[in-house]
Amino acid sequence: LLQALTTYGDLIGAAFQVVDDLLDFQGQTETTGKKTGNDFIEGKLTLPILHTYARANAEDRRIIEQLFQGDRTLPEAYARLYNLIERYQGFASSAQVAQKLIDQAINALTPFPAERVGITLLKQLAAYILSRRK
Repeated sequence: LLQALTTYGDLIGAAFQVVDDLLDFQGQTETTGKKTGNDFIEGKLTLPILHTYARANAEDRRIIEQLFQGDRTLPEAYARLYNLIERYQGFASSAQVAQKLIDQAINALTPFPAERVGITLLKQLAAYILSRRK
């Protein structure tokens, strides 16, 4: 049972991070309390970027590399990266990863009786992670 809870915790933690990566691009500053694109400005390679890079053609990979090597504070650099991520479905594929992680986390709780209040709350927490906006 301890292993089931450990697995659950690891998976929802990973899902939380993926959603955080998505909110950095797609969230509203007023809601998240963080400047949109801050991870890019800090040079962080998040899942949407990694998925995009993996799917991009050679020219677009070069552009992504140049964007990271250049002035990441420029709004044009962020806009260009954002457009590439959209074009290569980096946001959608990252959201799918988050959903799979949450599904696996909930599945990890199967050793516990479903009607237990604590288990119900853990499942609700997992669902909240996918729907959070901040």
